[in-house]
Amino acid sequence: MAIENLKIEALQKWVSLYKQLGNISVTARRCGIARSTLQRWRSAARLKRQDEEKLVDRSHRPKRLGCQKFSNEQETLVLKIRNEFNYGKLRICSWPCFAGKTK
Repeated sequence: MAIENLKIEALQKWVSLYKQLGNISVTARRCGIARSTLQRWRSAARLKRQDEEKLVDRSHRPKRLGCQKFSNEQETLVLKIRNEFNYGKLRICSWPCFAGKTK
């Protein structure tokens, strides 16, 4: 929590320094950050009116996970081949039982 509070304070300082200077390039140079980062947080602060909860980073985790492409039998076969022969992805894909098969 302490790290997030420090980050929020830094973001608020960047936005307030931008308001004082009025120039994104100069502000970004002084803060040592990219202009795109400052623009992103400036627009977030303007749209959200600098609510502290809104300045926290959102999760980068995908909202949905892709469907599984292999059946359980194929998965156990792959694990067996990996353990027995120490083969990697490309060599296992070239095995006759996997050639051109997905689900």
